[in-house]
Amino acid sequence: MGVKAGEYTVFSRAFKAYNNEIMPGIVNASGNKITVTTHIQRLQLLDVEEVEQSVKFFIDVRLSWTDPTIRWDPALDTQKTSSIKVPEDTVWSPDITIFSAVSKTFPIPSSRRVVRVNSDGGVVKSTAQLLGKLKIKEAHPYTVA
Repeated sequence: MGVKAGEYTVFSRAFKAYNNEIMPGIVNASGNKITVTTHIQRLQLLDVEEVEQSVKFFIDVRLSWTDPTIRWDPALDTQKTSSIKVPEDTVWSPDITIFSAVSKTFPIPSSRRVVRVNSDGGVVKSTAQLLGKLKIKEAHPYTVA
């Protein structure tokens, strides 16, 4: 499965003057806030360490936001391309981290991850993470007499 001709044309036009190091709101200076929606797509319990009182999870988080600097009109494209997939490093991305993790690793390196960019500037990024050794807080159950 390769890149379609329409996707290459759209990418060339939409990213011609794009700078992924500049937050989209700063480029436009419109004063609009960028809303990033976070959605946990999958949460899988991998391991429970009773002695250490910790758990290990695999989590897949989907982030979505609108980048108004990446827009195109699908009607102007001969293929009517409404979305394209581009390397994750190509677009600006919010710096969102899960702080409760003692350690975290990304099973797929950033050079191999892709994001979907829609013609209205919508960007969707899926981040799979391995969260290790989340500490379980001790709970005191109520005693029933």
